[in-house]
Amino acid sequence: MNNEEYNNFRVIIELSREFVESHKGLWSHSDWQEFLAIVEKNGIPITNSTETFLGAIVEAMRDFYTHIDNSVGITNAMMNMAEHAIRLVTDTNGVWDHVKWKDFISDYQSNKVLLDLRDETISNLGRVMEASKTFYQALFNLHKE
Repeated sequence: MNNEEYNNFRVIIELSREFVESHKGLWSHSDWQEFLAIVEKNGIPITNSTETFLGAIVEAMRDFYTHIDNSVGITNAMMNMAEHAIRLVTDTNGVWDHVKWKDFISDYQSNKVLLDLRDETISNLGRVMEASKTFYQALFNLHKE
């Protein structure tokens, strides 16, 4: 992956996080259309596939957002989630095993943003990672059998 591809993926994840957070997990169809326009302005062509992948990412992030304990600071938790998602997906080209996932959760928790992830929050974090991985692989044609 070159720097441009990495930066594009980073932009997609950050824009998705900002969208979910700024709308507090609730948005209208016109909000969604505006989001797609912003993504496109950032150099990512919007196709039916792209829209589907982006939808999966923001929906998974929404579920994560709605299950975060408000006492930990939603902004910090969302920023940490996005940063860890970018790092795991790009470092592994979207391919990891259960050991790497457990290491990811441990590293995520060690940042003291969320010290005690509940099972439901971990599940939602997993959905964010899977949606991000799928988008990454489709975007950069890196899917490996």
